[in-house]
Amino acid sequence: MAELAFRSPFAGLDLPVETGGARLAGLPRTPILAIAPFRGREAAVSDALSGAIGAGLPPVGRWTRLGEGRLSWAGSGQWLLTGPAAASAAPALAGLAALADQGDGWAGMVLDGKDARDVLARLLPLDLDPAASFEGAAARSLLRHVPCLLLAAGPGWEIWVQRSFTRTAVHEIAGAMRSLAGRRALERGDMP
Repeated sequence: MAELAFRSPFAGLDLPVETGGARLAGLPRTPILAIAPFRGREAAVSDALSGAIGAGLPPVGRWTRLGEGRLSWAGSGQWLLTGPAAASAAPALAGLAALADQGDGWAGMVLDGKDARDVLARLLPLDLDPAASFEGAAARSLLRHVPCLLLAAGPGWEIWVQRSFTRTAVHEIAGAMRSLAGRRALERGDMP
């Protein structure tokens, strides 16, 4: 009997990409649990999570770090729990929320460097001012035409897309990186 093997969503892509003052790299595969509380059960879900993993549901537009993972708001009535805590949280949420293992359905990337904010500004219809995109902020948006979850994390951003959009997202981000680097070189007079 044939066995299925996991194939990275970044297979065949030339990552990491470093252009100008920005760097794009793929994040390693991680367990992901999608959590959608049943109507009127958000408080109960938050309490159950607090007991099981030590953190309740973060508010809209925020994420919370949990050791090697995080609990992120991911859209209207949806949260994503990533990392090792995903497995231990599921039993505590039985009967309180719809749960789905989505570890193989998402691809995470990190974009950082001094030009990362300017690269994203070319791609996203979001206010990326530091006051609006502070550490712990989460937003659902479109990266050009690709739906994404953007997390302000550390010195850069994590960009999560559905696995089937990985190649397109990498292409769009790398193109914006090259475009910005070319523009900066032109402004400095480094190009003929």
